[in-house]
Amino acid sequence: MKINKKIIPFLISLAIIIISLFPLALYFYHFHGKLSDNQGNWSSLGSFLSGTSGTLLSACSIFALIYTLHITLKNNEKTHNLTIESIKNNERQIKNMEKEFSLKLFESYIDAFNAILERKTYAINKKKIVSQDDFIKEAYSRLLSDLWSMLSNTIPENRRGFDFYRPAIVISDMKISFKDEFKHFLYLIDTLDKTTDEETYSLMLRMYHAKINEDILFFITCSTNAYMTQFRYIFERQDRKLLFLSHRAAEVI
Repeated sequence: MKINKKIIPFLISLAIIIISLFPLALYFYHFHGKLSDNQGNWSSLGSFLSGTSGTLLSACSIFALIYTLHITLKNNEKTHNLTIESIKNNERQIKNMEKEFSLKLFESYIDAFNAILERKTYAINKKKIVSQDDFIKEAYSRLLSDLWSMLSNTIPENRRGFDFYRPAIVISDMKISFKDEFKHFLYLIDTLDKTTDEETYSLMLRMYHAKINEDILFFITCSTNAYMTQFRYIFERQDRKLLFLSHRAAEVI
């Protein structure tokens, strides 16, 4: 049967009282309970109680102190564990808030990039203004012609296949530049490159590929890799996660 912890102090106090009174009761019982008028007898009683009740009370005090220390240590341990758990919960909340803020900020970069792409004018050879879809069709058509030309070269050492510089050369020949859009594009790839949390990075990368036109992203990435050499290390470090083949580019190849 379990004892209620709340009554333990009461039981200890009761035990101390009983232990204290027992020698006194035994003394009066043995000497028939008659109060003496002799001061020496009272002195003997004091010595008797000092040697019995005093010793027992000292022992009880030690046990009570040990019990108090035990309870204090137990409570301190419980408080310490609760504090540690609270700190861990706060750290998790802060981490989630940081992740949410990073994703929202990255999404705002994507929205700004898409907005400037929507306003972009595609003037092929700085003359013929076409829509974004027509620009993409023309760029892939020229990429296909360029690849066939390289693969059918009669000089074996000049015969080459696809590399990520070819799309950049194609849009350069079309006199199409993404110079005005580059600043917003740099925000995106730099943020991805500096994100160390794997889960946050994975969510950002998924958003990056899902919310931006894949074909425009393919050509601007190849152009940045080819001509903005100071940022090429980002594409090399990302191991084809940023410098990638679009579906239409794969079909052309």
